[in-house]
Amino acid sequence: MARPDVASGKGTRTEEEQRSLVAAPEVYAGRYAVVREIGRGGMGRVLLARDLKLSRNVAVKVLPTGAHDPRELERFDKEARAAGCLNHPNVVDVHDVGEHEGEPYLVTELLEGKTLREVLANGPLPVGESIDLARQIAAGRAAAHEHGIVHRDVKPENLFITHEGRLKILDFGVAHVSPQDMMGPRSPTDSAAVLGTVSYMSPEQVRGRAVDARSDLFAFGSVLHEMLSGAPPFERATPLETAHAILNDALPPLPSYVPPTVVSIVERCLRRDAAERFQSVGELAHSLDAVSSRPPARVRRWITIIAAAMLVSALAGALAVRFFPRGDGAARYTVAAADFVNETGERELDGLSGMLITALEQSRRISVLTRSRMFDILKQMGRSDADRIDEPLGRSICKQAGVGGLVLASIRRFGEVYTVDLKLLDPVKNEYLLTAKQQAKGKESIPGMIDRLSDELRTGLKEKESDLRAARIPVAQSTTANVEAYEHFFRGEQLFSRGWDVLGAERELRRALELDPGFALARLWLARALNFRHRDRRVYADLKTAVEQANRLPERDLCVARCELLLHEGREREAMEMVKQCATRFPADKRAIRTVADWSFHAGDLDTAAIFFEKERILDPLDLEAVDHLMRIWRERERYDRMIEQLAQPQWVSEPRQHFLTRFAVDMIRGRYRKALADLEKDAASALREGDSERAATDLLSQADVLVDNLDDLEGSRRAAAGVRSIQPHRVLFALYLKHGDFDRASALVSANEAVQVEAASYLVAARDVWEGRLGSAISRYESLARDPVWGTYTTQLRLADLYARAGEPQKAIRALQSFQSHAPGIGIVTNIVRSHVRLGRMYEAAAEPRSAEREYRWVLRMWSDADPDLKELAEVRGRLAALERSATK
Repeated sequence: MARPDVASGKGTRTEEEQRSLVAAPEVYAGRYAVVREIGRGGMGRVLLARDLKLSRNVAVKVLPTGAHDPRELERFDKEARAAGCLNHPNVVDVHDVGEHEGEPYLVTELLEGKTLREVLANGPLPVGESIDLARQIAAGRAAAHEHGIVHRDVKPENLFITHEGRLKILDFGVAHVSPQDMMGPRSPTDSAAVLGTVSYMSPEQVRGRAVDARSDLFAFGSVLHEMLSGAPPFERATPLETAHAILNDALPPLPSYVPPTVVSIVERCLRRDAAERFQSVGELAHSLDAVSSRPPARVRRWITIIAAAMLVSALAGALAVRFFPRGDGAARYTVAAADFVNETGERELDGLSGMLITALEQSRRISVLTRSRMFDILKQMGRSDADRIDEPLGRSICKQAGVGGLVLASIRRFGEVYTVDLKLLDPVKNEYLLTAKQQAKGKESIPGMIDRLSDELRTGLKEKESDLRAARIPVAQSTTANVEAYEHFFRGEQLFSRGWDVLGAERELRRALELDPGFALARLWLARALNFRHRDRRVYADLKTAVEQANRLPERDLCVARCELLLHEGREREAMEMVKQCATRFPADKRAIRTVADWSFHAGDLDTAAIFFEKERILDPLDLEAVDHLMRIWRERERYDRMIEQLAQPQWVSEPRQHFLTRFAVDMIRGRYRKALADLEKDAASALREGDSERAATDLLSQADVLVDNLDDLEGSRRAAAGVRSIQPHRVLFALYLKHGDFDRASALVSANEAVQVEAASYLVAARDVWEGRLGSAISRYESLARDPVWGTYTTQLRLADLYARAGEPQKAIRALQSFQSHAPGIGIVTNIVRSHVRLGRMYEAAAEPRSAEREYRWVLRMWSDADPDLKELAEVRGRLAALERSATK
């Protein structure tokens, strides 16, 4: 669904009128070509349009046709002014406003996803997901309050969740805009103080009194309560009864699974006295940030992280954009630089493209693709064998990354005179945008020629003279005047960055320093190479020396080097603040982005980690490490929907087998067991034809697990196990034998493997107790196994939960299931997550917690929206939920 800002009210036009509205194409302001209507509400219509100037889809909001009440126009104008002055990722972006044939319109970004109201139609959300959304609401509200804007209509209809999980605040039509102190009281303007939706109004709004930012915090608390419980806390049958409840009724309790820290936040937001609520959104955000079920981990060796980040693929271009935003709102023109065509025969001049990139990187008008980024784009294109970037490869890179210009350069020698030619090519139009030439006597003149060519290119791309003068450090100063030293540095950096040969990189970098001991950039990269091999004392000395030579380092490298030095000195917080500044100043520098993401993740700041890992993933869709960390964060936040979305996009896996396994995982999570089994059977047959017995046996083993675990087909599972044995007689099937009750075969395996005799024997005895009905003994044995630091796996908790359920101990089963859900690692285990929620719902029912049970069942139905129709557990969940709903209405 695409919806930028549409209330859920009903339109009043006839069907004929509605058709006529989109029958004839319209173009607003000669720029926004209407495609179709995508939404309609009490305050107007929303149209999908094409921005002809910037070639992008947008949403255009217009008022109903006909005469307009002055209040209508005032609200429309207020919405444009309020949202238009905000620039925040959690607030809908307003691109333009204007009039078309006398009617006002508002152009916003086009959003795809659902409103929070639509999401809540399936019931309350998991705690992790609720807190994740709450943090985003708070961030958007903070931006508004900083501009003196009180929204006054915060409700699920005005909160939009994109397919990427980003929350956007919509509809500022009843917002109060004031330059006054946000915590000071405001007098009502007309009836503005009572505008809004009653169910989410603060007591002061209900009474028609002055409002301030704390009124939004009350509405926030109502929304958070609804996300956790499934209903607004004070909603009643009529608006009058609702208003009375807001002023007088006790706050309904939240479900028992909600942590006390979260309950405390909700209760404080919903205090009737504004003075007892959070006094700012910042204070609220701080409390939300403190909510985490994951204890902060010990800080890693951060310098190693930075060095390792350079070995990971750097800044892929499949999703790269032509322009990067700049602080002053101007656009940055992106270029790639091919390697110099060296016609001199002098090897030391092979690396001059790196020197040219360093010169151009100083510009705030131009964004330059780093060489590591270009090579990573080539890797995505299947050209990982390339070691130089010539014109044809440069054109391919520009096309893949959407880059606007390709810089081509060559160097020739006539006697003692060197000539450098430079051209800027538009790779799309296949025409030269700029040409320049420099010539001078002697090899030592080359860095100066590169400086002058860089100046010509920057001037040709309309960079201001003042900006050019302010950021023009000669490359001989920021690198070296010795071109031979630079060539050794160039080769050393490439050996290290591309992960080919760290020792070889050290040799090249040391040679560069021998030729120019003051070459700070070479010293910095030598420190990184040494650090990768954990030679800390020398690393610190080289880092310190490099940073002390600040005037000899390019700005980007100096920024990150200072962070590295702070991390070596144990000043992590200072380093993180600085590296965030680096990531903002240089949005295409993966070193800075990865450092912030990884440090935040291991410090327990998962929200910041998610933001920066998302940046990294957008820049490099094939970065498996970024995806892996995001999967862990989404699991921690109970955002299994995001995990499924990622699994369904196999571009981040490089092997056909991985593609197959991710599809299998998605089918299992979604409850499409029949399809998963059919795919396994087909792949196993294909593997046998190809002579791949390992793959065939693995597929059959997976079939056996699905049949016994998910479809209760014991005989089918035993047949699949027999198939495995026929292909690979040596295959260890111990866990499967325990599921089958085939204890003789399991015992034989234990006897044959002395290394695991004791631990495996414990599982064997526990499983036999279960099969033979010795429930108390089985529980005791599994509890003992669960306490074992090595063998107490997450699956033990799942087994314990089933045993507690059979023993009539629902609270213990609930705790075991929650432990399984919070600790189960890896994508494969997530395939069992949905079924664990089915079990959790049953246990909540047994524990007389119907609302908690409803929450679990609704979540299961969302995940199994397209599951096998004959799935027994699906029918059970529907039946249980219907029964709970009937009981609730009695």
